[in-house]
Amino acid sequence: MTWAEIKSQTCSGKRGRRKTCNHYVNIDKLPGDAKRRLGELKQNDLEQLFSLRLKGKVRLYGIIEGRIMKILWYDPEHRLYPSNLD
Repeated sequence: MTWAEIKSQTCSGKRGRRKTCNHYVNIDKLPGDAKRRLGELKQNDLEQLFSLRLKGKVRLYGIIEGRIMKILWYDPEHRLYPSNLD
């Protein structure tokens, strides 16, 4: 898939509503421990991370640079940046 296809991909949320599966998340909405970890990784100057839904609750979070996503977190339970729509 291209990044345009990945970014526009939709999936079912609660009550069958369609939503964007893959999207950017704002760093300021991350929990404190995640922000501290970004500092440890020398990535605390970022404004957003990209959330890539793999299956069900499973997410990858990372930085998109050109055609590459640099993965920072594997989140099997969707706990880093939970959504009310899942």
